Amino acid sequence: MKLLARENELCPLMLGEEILLSEQRKAMYDLYLYGYIREMYEKEGSNEMILIMECSSKRECENYLAKLPLVRAGKSTFNIEVLSPYRGFKEII
Repeated sequence: MKLLARENELCPLMLGEEILLSEQRKAMYDLYLYGYIREMYEKEGSNEMILIMECSSKRECENYLAKLPLVRAGKSTFNIEVLSPYRGFKEII
């Protein structure tokens, strides 16, 4: 199942919290290596991430993202939407 996860930055990092960025990058890289994150983008003019994920369910996706350091620290959240194949081409046939 493909999912779209949009990050919402809740509050900026404070002095001394830079380690969270390093931990976040490592955690996201691990999710990428295991095939859960398929594509990663940044919103233009922002540090917020847009992720295309591959999980067996929306709940699984929520669980993986909830473990990210910035989410655990209350610095960001993700809005998750399930993506379905486009059905409009069936109308052509």
